[in-house]
Amino acid sequence: MDIRQIEEAVLSFYRSGTQQQEDTHQWLQKIQESQQAWSFCWQLMQLDRPSEVQFFGAITLHSKLTKHWAEVPKEAHGEFKQKLLESIVMFGNGPKIVLSQLCIS
Repeated sequence: MDIRQIEEAVLSFYRSGTQQQEDTHQWLQKIQESQQAWSFCWQLMQLDRPSEVQFFGAITLHSKLTKHWAEVPKEAHGEFKQKLLESIVMFGNGPKIVLSQLCIS
């Protein structure tokens, strides 16, 4: 999964017309369900990304946690929780929409 393609799709979703938005939304939902979402969600939340992209990364993480937590091996739970806490601290100064989504996660 190409991170740039995902980033472009997210930005296109927020900046496009209704029909293109619907098509993009369906594609974004599909990739949120993929196994690769566990990896790309963290990449999308890097501080140098646009806030819309960071938010998509955060909601993808939340979606994976609530629907697919069983995919994370038990031995990786501690490391995963630590990474989530570090992300919460990293976004402590904003954007608040990303921080809120991480806290919900």
